[in-house]
Order: sequence, then structure tokens, then C-alpha cells
Amino acid sequence: MKEKICESCSMPMREISDFGGGNVENNYCRFCTNEKGELKDFHTKLNESINFIVSRMSIDRGVAEKIARENMAKMPAWKNYF
Repeated sequence: MKEKICESCSMPMREISDFGGGNVENNYCRFCTNEKGELKDFHTKLNESINFIVSRMSIDRGVAEKIARENMAKMPAWKNYF
């Protein structure tokens, strides 16, 4: 299987289980989609990204939000939000 990159968060998707809904045609990973493989809404993903950054980097939530927004602004899934 050819590796794809999630168009929402840039996670490499190498295994079937990495793809949203287990569908290798999906452009989004399992972390960016709901159980049906549909992309989560912007605000949900933004908050999840902020929480992930805070937990991994132990930084202030405001700084984490800035990082999350900068990262999301580069992704095709969120181009209409920035």
C-alpha cells in the first residue's frame, strides 16, 4: 500500500487502520475523523490539536493554540478557515 499523508494533520497513513473509517481512499486519518470516517469539524479538531500539543510539550494553552492554528493553516482540509 502506498503511504498517504492526512490532509488535516499531516500524519503518515501506512496501515489500513491509520485511515479514517479504515478506508484507504480517505484523505484523512483516524484521529481527524469520526467513526464513520468523516472529517471532524474545525473547532473540534482545533481543540483536540491544542490539547495534544499541551500534553506533549507542556506549554501554555495560548501558545499551543497559536501553534495549532499555524499548523492547521497549512493543511488542505482547513484552507477555508484561514
